[in-house]
Amino acid sequence: MIDHISPSMLGLFCRCQEAFYRRYINDEKMPPGISACIGTAMHKGAEVNHLQKIESGSDLPLSDIQDAARDGYENAIADGVFIPAGEESGAAKNLAAGADTAVALAAAYAKSIAPHIPPVAVEEKLQAEVPGLPVPLLGIIDVLCSDNSCPDLKSSVRKWPAGKVESSLQPQIYHHLLAENRGINASMSFEVITHKGEHQSIPVKVQAEDILPVITRAQGLLQAVKSGVFLPAEPGHWMCGPKWCGYFWSCPHIPQHKKILPKKSA
Repeated sequence: MIDHISPSMLGLFCRCQEAFYRRYINDEKMPPGISACIGTAMHKGAEVNHLQKIESGSDLPLSDIQDAARDGYENAIADGVFIPAGEESGAAKNLAAGADTAVALAAAYAKSIAPHIPPVAVEEKLQAEVPGLPVPLLGIIDVLCSDNSCPDLKSSVRKWPAGKVESSLQPQIYHHLLAENRGINASMSFEVITHKGEHQSIPVKVQAEDILPVITRAQGLLQAVKSGVFLPAEPGHWMCGPKWCGYFWSCPHIPQHKKILPKKSA
């Protein structure tokens, strides 16, 4: 049923085991929100640029990167978008604004990040066996540079606060996968572009032994799958609400009285 473990899968399990169950075991896939589609669009612009840059050695013109981002956004929303209950009336306006934001993020990427990236691999799928796990770890890196740096592109409404990187399992997993597949000690970073066009570069120090807590969490995931017991998110967790979780209205752990939308004032 689970034939690999990825950063996104393990991250969801750690945030809410019930959501993990619905998504990965029961195959109830929820569409992404507008912000996620914007991030997908920015990544597509970067991907198109990085792929051709391996051969050309030069970045695409800004307009080409923006066009790729706009196309990426349109493709992302075409597959469906999660609109929180009560926000349907503004959906069309917000979707249109999302396209403009995606194009603006692509421009910020082209200005602040692209010139500093000499790519040697783009959107490469990596996997590796890990002692103690019956299934491999799997990940898809954004880009690997010729200096063995592995920057991960992120879009965000605002700058990341101090300590946010500590909540991500992605650097540890990618670092391990690159060591196992390419034999390198990659330097990891998050390259965050905010919706205001600000660039925030956040280096992440990773050592080989940092994979050990990841393995422990992965073992917990597999044990939950085996037992069939999946816990809800901790009380008060930001994810556990109708704005962020598409499973909220059908979640068996949410009391029914909390599933009643407040009446709008006339």
